[in-house]
Amino acid sequence: MITLAGCSSPQPGNPGPTNGSAGTTTSSSAPSVANPLDISKISQDPCTALTAAQLAPYMGDVRKKNNVSENKTISCINHPVDGHKPSISVTFFPDQGGPSGMENGAASFPFNKKVDQIAGYPAYHVSQGSNGPQTGDCQSEAAVSDKAFVTVYAQGSSKDYEHYTDMCTVSDALLTALIGNIKNGG
Repeated sequence: MITLAGCSSPQPGNPGPTNGSAGTTTSSSAPSVANPLDISKISQDPCTALTAAQLAPYMGDVRKKNNVSENKTISCINHPVDGHKPSISVTFFPDQGGPSGMENGAASFPFNKKVDQIAGYPAYHVSQGSNGPQTGDCQSEAAVSDKAFVTVYAQGSSKDYEHYTDMCTVSDALLTALIGNIKNGG
């Protein structure tokens, strides 16, 4: 079960800000997004946002997919067949402030770090653990327009998983794939 959440209680499939303020608060340090992407088509069915071939290297076969829509977000949670592999969630935050919404939402996590752009878009890493992604979870976030941002959250349950202590490797790779899918008409 995914437990990454903002300021309120954990909500499966909604690993971003949950206080509703992300779209209304602005930050002067948030950049404007060059080459904005339209997520309206791909966010209609978030469980098609990443292909089985894209997920397989990180989680093996998908046992179950859950679409979740709440708090102005649209998500898909991919559950692995192998319980030693991570669950992967994709979440779309349309009309939630783009870079400033992402930045404000990231601030609500115990660990948040602005990182180099991912696939050419402003990005953050967030984690529920105060030590960051060393405890089996990482959410990679990218602002893909001045209004929207997207996230990929990887949560492992087994310390035996090869990327358990560097889960951002997984979420970054899958976020890059997601952005490529959006660019290719997703």
